[in-house]
Amino acid sequence: MTVVEFFGCTFLAFGPPFAMFVFTIAHDPVRIIILIAAAFFWLLSLLLSSLWWYIVIPLREDLVFGVIFSVFFQEGFRYIIYKILRKAESGLKKITDDSTQLIENKHILAYVSGLGFGIISGAFSLVNVLADAVGPGTMGLKSGSEMFFLTSSATGLCFILLHTFWGVIFFNALDNRNKLQVTLVVVSHLLASSITLFNHFQVASATLIVLYFIVLVTGSGNVNICEVTDEVKRALKDFRFRKAQDTAALILKVDREKQQIVIDEKLENITIEELQESLQSHQPRYIILSYRQKHSDGRISYPLCFIYFTPRDSHAELQMMYAGSKISLQREADLIRGYEIRELEDFTEEWLLEKLGN
Repeated sequence: MTVVEFFGCTFLAFGPPFAMFVFTIAHDPVRIIILIAAAFFWLLSLLLSSLWWYIVIPLREDLVFGVIFSVFFQEGFRYIIYKILRKAESGLKKITDDSTQLIENKHILAYVSGLGFGIISGAFSLVNVLADAVGPGTMGLKSGSEMFFLTSSATGLCFILLHTFWGVIFFNALDNRNKLQVTLVVVSHLLASSITLFNHFQVASATLIVLYFIVLVTGSGNVNICEVTDEVKRALKDFRFRKAQDTAALILKVDREKQQIVIDEKLENITIEELQESLQSHQPRYIILSYRQKHSDGRISYPLCFIYFTPRDSHAELQMMYAGSKISLQREADLIRGYEIRELEDFTEEWLLEKLGN
């Protein structure tokens, strides 16, 4: 049973990060190098934290002291690797294939370095725990919870994801000189780390709820990956106030090279079937739809809705770009109704009517 628990806890903590690595990083040697470099800088922050803890003798027994300064050292080295990557962009361009677009898409650097921070952080926090989990079974000196290994692994996964999110938000904030977002990263890091101190009171389940709430809030934060161009803004405004009484769609796409949201196609007087046929089954798209809806009582309305089409088999990097710009585009379009669809064949009039209601 101990071996089974070992593998279960290992897959819980490192399964999702491993999948992220395989699908978004492993195919590009430069990304692997950046991930390893980020992990190295996290190790440097750990080294300095340990030295500081060793130097300040009276505070060695105070965990709060260690947690606070550890967070500051980690965020300091996150800033250092940000500056290094920005300085090294010209050199990276010479060794990177144009197809990877690693340098042009700055969010990829942020994502890779954040994941590097997270993986090494999770590894160091769990390696001893997992080594004990493999057996043989031992009695705890002060008893403890039988859920210790499981909650430790879930906490490790939480911080791996948080470091990834923090990396993207932090880099984006520095690029846009957004001091508020930088502050939010540091404060949320302090909060998440401080919450783990309550595990001493055997309330790991409660701390996990709070930690994963922070994960959800951080992961859903509004970090705009792609710029909404002025042309798109004008098109959104014109489409919103159009006078024609028919079904129409404004289809938008992401320009990967320019990191902009641009107009793909504008369709007038169409059916949902025709709109479905105009979409490519493997390419994500944003669809602003004005639908001519006939109600059961004879009324006709023209609801506007935002549809995010994201095929399951589309490129992971492309999905990340679309997902990172979805919220800001929906806000720019000023549309409350927002729907997501994963399979093109599911995009039917029946599906739309079910979403809109009658």
